[in-house]
Amino acid sequence: MADKTTDVDKFPCENESVCTCDCINILKLNPSSENNNDGSVPTCLNPNCPYAYLKRDGFTSEAFKIQVKNILRHAGFGQMKKMLQSLNVNFHKLKLIKGSVAFLSFESAADRDFAISALNGYNWKGSTLITKIARAHADPLLKRRAENESDLESAVKKQCLDGLTEPVDIEKAHENLRDSIAPLWRLNYDPDQLLEKRNIILKHLAEARKRLLATNRDIIIADTVRHSEEFDSTRKPTICKLGSVIPSPVQTGYRNKSELTIGYDVDGTGPILGFRYSKYKGGSVAVGSYKSWNFLPKKSSKVIDALQRFLNACSEGDLESLSKLTAFDPITQKGNWRQVLIRESRCGDILLVLYVNAHELTEDDIHNLSNELKKWFQMGPGSDSGVTSLHLSVRSQSEDKLFSEHIQEIFGEPYIMEQCCGLNFRISSSAFFQVNTLAAELLFDRIAHLCMQPFTNGNTSIEGEAEKQDSEIQPLIADKKERILVDVCCGTGTIALCLAKHFDRVIGVEMHSKAIEDAKLNAESNGIKNANSWLVKLKMCYSVHLRNYHPIVNFQL
Repeated sequence: MADKTTDVDKFPCENESVCTCDCINILKLNPSSENNNDGSVPTCLNPNCPYAYLKRDGFTSEAFKIQVKNILRHAGFGQMKKMLQSLNVNFHKLKLIKGSVAFLSFESAADRDFAISALNGYNWKGSTLITKIARAHADPLLKRRAENESDLESAVKKQCLDGLTEPVDIEKAHENLRDSIAPLWRLNYDPDQLLEKRNIILKHLAEARKRLLATNRDIIIADTVRHSEEFDSTRKPTICKLGSVIPSPVQTGYRNKSELTIGYDVDGTGPILGFRYSKYKGGSVAVGSYKSWNFLPKKSSKVIDALQRFLNACSEGDLESLSKLTAFDPITQKGNWRQVLIRESRCGDILLVLYVNAHELTEDDIHNLSNELKKWFQMGPGSDSGVTSLHLSVRSQSEDKLFSEHIQEIFGEPYIMEQCCGLNFRISSSAFFQVNTLAAELLFDRIAHLCMQPFTNGNTSIEGEAEKQDSEIQPLIADKKERILVDVCCGTGTIALCLAKHFDRVIGVEMHSKAIEDAKLNAESNGIKNANSWLVKLKMCYSVHLRNYHPIVNFQL
């Protein structure tokens, strides 16, 4: 094991001297220079140049970007998208900024140039559009390093994390990592963390009230909005009253799903499984070990231990055919090991997905990796870890510079089975499911309790004032009032199916096809007949499916 203060050369961009290029010096002297939309792109060849990513093989829409000005101030995203489609402008991304400005990015120079010719001088809603090529943004990590550079005359300086000094103090770094991943870890769970979390929710409810009123002043007539009984810490009124926080029945080992990154620690040791110290734009790509986290269940930790030993065997040459594989470098886009997804259930299923980048890997290399993983977890050192499903996701790059993911099933099913509220759920690797099953059951019990209460409108009971309300309330279907639950972004259908017995009908809305497939199978396997699942984008849900349904009333949580 490396000493805590050693400086091992693993990630060149993380640990080697950083040569300051002219582009970085320009950013230091004038940080706003990257926003000068003159279309110029630096031609610096320094590998640490904040614009070097534009010259790599990987696709980036920043290379082909334009600015559109003089847009009608109140034009919406949907309106502009429709206008662009009518002109056959094939854009990759649209960003509409307040102040009548938009940025469009494209997949090729040809698409960009066509857009400029189509849009420049085009009269839209009474305004003549002005377009020009926009300069690409600097790499946020390298830009952050440049901003932190204190001496412009120094040509060499080693990267440091914020708040750390050389030599690297691993213990201090790991403490910073805990602050990043679990910022409330220093507080007792009950009551300190619960009170803090409640204050955070109140802050969001106050912001929701502010935004809703800015969008539609008419909602002020609602009793809960006009006569707010709750305030956040700055005495701003909330959109509704907030009930008491229900504590989780378990505070450790509760996550049934975890995603970990593969990389190198701040001292260069690795590759290791763990969590990033900061976001990319925060100035570091270093990864801290998973071993100090108590939210990982014992079974998941055992699987991660087995995979960590596999990575060690590869890097140490014990698996000769895989010795060239290294951790993926987000800066250079080179390397292979990317991240890991692990899901486990109370039924005993454990699903593991290893994500790799196909950089410089042949089909034979990927085939060898699949075989070695299978042997490791079925017959080798990882055979006692309990993995029931193992998958390999390979990210490759096509000739048009766009990335694609291909998932190989090494062994086992492409899903796990979980129990919640007495029902059985099939959960695919990428489908949404509550990460704390025991806490989710308490949440659903609370919602079910509210569903059993008389529907109310403000402070008036509908059951007690039926005649008074009849003239104002439209029936849901013809002459029959149904209790219908619409579960938006339903994932595998957990909430809708767990509450189905309290409603005449439940409808799940989701745009993820695998999740909808799971939701339908879950309804069928549990014998639930009053559930429907719709594969549709949320913005289309009302106009296409729910237009003829009029809710009787909303109840408060």
